[in-house]
Amino acid sequence: AAGQEDTAVLDLTEYSEEVTDVELPVAALEAVAEAEKDLQIATKDATVTFDAKALEAIAEAAGNENEVSIVLEKIDAKELNDKQQKALKDKKVAGVISASIMCGDEYIADFNGGSVTVEIPFTPEEGYKGNDYKIYYVADDGTIESVPTKYADGKLIVTLSHFSEYVIVNEAASNTEATKPDETTKPDETTKPDETTKPDETTKPDE
Repeated sequence: AAGQEDTAVLDLTEYSEEVTDVELPVAALEAVAEAEKDLQIATKDATVTFDAKALEAIAEAAGNENEVSIVLEKIDAKELNDKQQKALKDKKVAGVISASIMCGDEYIADFNGGSVTVEIPFTPEEGYKGNDYKIYYVADDGTIESVPTKYADGKLIVTLSHFSEYVIVNEAASNTEATKPDETTKPDETTKPDETTKPDETTKPDE
């Protein structure tokens, strides 16, 4: 990871309004990438750090456009499509993050081997620890894939190779629910030894 001196920082945490959409000049991305620096954008909801290779890929994909729009927002799980929701039905979802980069009407999803580190402030539910949570990528076709996740300083931290929808899952709760004994699998009470199989008292030795 680059040190702070190798990182250009855009700090938007002091804005009173919630910031979910950041527009940046393509020329600025190119300048940071050419200086082989990272670009960090900090909002109240997340801190996103693009490495130089990712910035270069975004600037290249932008072509002749002058600006790109970086969108990172929390959305309701109900906004996911039916296939995505079905894929997550056995997961205890604690939040959904939608991340995208727009250039004109086009999405830029691939960082061409570059990476983006996302840090999300997160408070675990009562009774759980930060390490009980994991982030999953969920594709439009319902494919889900776990992303290596760590929890430090009150934040969930992941490094991504592309933007999409990502869900925060309480793994501990999901696993607990999945392993609960099914009430219907209780031993059938009819399997108790039949009381009629007791030794017949009539077989006692004749007194």
